[in-house]
Amino acid sequence: MDDTTGDPAAEIYVEARDTPIAGGRWHVHPDDTVLYERPGSDEREPSTISADLIRSSQSWKRLTPPGD
Repeated sequence: MDDTTGDPAAEIYVEARDTPIAGGRWHVHPDDTVLYERPGSDEREPSTISADLIRSSQSWKRLTPPGD
């Protein structure tokens, strides 16, 4: 569980690059809703990137371990 998500079931991803392009975090919820949190902000907005792409692409890495 990660208390920063507001939803203990959300998975949190960041860009896997050494120097991120967008920065921020992507919160992937169990219903596959994805919310993007900009760097330095607590606000989240709907993401244009799908949950499927975030989960399957090497461009993102998951911060919250599976099963948490």
